[in-house]
Amino acid sequence: MTTPQDEEMTDAIDSAGKDSLQKYRQDIKARNLLQSFVTSYASQPSTGNNPETTRWGSRPRLQEEDARTTIAPSSTLFNKTWSLYKTTPFFKFSLQHCERYQSELQAHIGANARNFTTASNGGDFSFPKQIDGDGHNIVETLDDLGDVKKIEFQVLDLDETQRDADATPRKLESVLITVTVRPKGKTKELPYYCVILLESLSAEDTRQNADFTYYSTILMKAPVVIGQVITQWLERRFDCRVCRLTFQKSDLRKVVNDSIEQLYGPDQDEFRGDKANRPIELTYALPAELSGLKTISVTIPAAEARQLLASRKAGSQAGILEGIEDHCSDSMKIDFGRLDLVRAGCAVWYIACEGKLKIFPTILKANYLRTFLQALENPAG
Repeated sequence: MTTPQDEEMTDAIDSAGKDSLQKYRQDIKARNLLQSFVTSYASQPSTGNNPETTRWGSRPRLQEEDARTTIAPSSTLFNKTWSLYKTTPFFKFSLQHCERYQSELQAHIGANARNFTTASNGGDFSFPKQIDGDGHNIVETLDDLGDVKKIEFQVLDLDETQRDADATPRKLESVLITVTVRPKGKTKELPYYCVILLESLSAEDTRQNADFTYYSTILMKAPVVIGQVITQWLERRFDCRVCRLTFQKSDLRKVVNDSIEQLYGPDQDEFRGDKANRPIELTYALPAELSGLKTISVTIPAAEARQLLASRKAGSQAGILEGIEDHCSDSMKIDFGRLDLVRAGCAVWYIACEGKLKIFPTILKANYLRTFLQALENPAG
């Protein structure tokens, strides 16, 4: 026989059991949902080791894009002697990956620079020559590489006009690589430079392969060891071929002739003043069979070059170099037609047939920087 107290206790036990059962079922349901999510997540295809992509989607590249600083040529390009190189297009190059390239190049230099130093010191090594402020060649020296402190990739804007700082970055630009080194036994850090110039028409030519970036010319200002290790990394990383750029006799003559006519012609009234009046200097090599005298240098004041161009007959196809050489042949009794132009300089540049170049800031006053660099890219064109 049950009492009222027993019935009340039985009802309480049944009610508690129902609540526990309901809570248990909710726990099971939540656990199943979690297991289903984990199974679905794990079954998605792997994206590999690409740090830019996760299973949640593409990671924003804001950090890399913000690192793409743009600098004007005046801060780096001028008043330095550059060694010229030609390159084939770069495969899978992107300005968005500059930080990654910096790390990779620094690791490559650390692993390979000593090998280049050993190879250079182990035998005969011909050092390329530089051009000093007076247009004379000087010899580079090979120092110990020292400690690489920093590597930086930057966009080099070759436009003469200043662009808006808030403008959207272009997809294709010329690139400046700066390698900062502290030489062994020194406290001062030294920067070395590699400028990679974009091919002149690549931004407009839509027929080109989108996987390639059409760089064409490289300017290097660095010791031989650093220059070699940078070009090796570029070749391996972007599947390109980099080689020294030297000028044939006809190519150098065309670059010099066209540039002088452009700079000192009647249309360049703004290109005047003390710095623009630096004389034009032409250096010719004599035939090898002659002993003793090796070169002849001719200096033409800027004002006389302008007068010579102004006095040229209308419709004449003769270039200014031809006019200068005819005058020198008559006055010096030397057949300049048998001599090779090997070096030339003016208020804007010095250039040598062995692939050396020096550019002065006055080139901006003449609005001639991009045109001149394109002429180096294809002198025969």
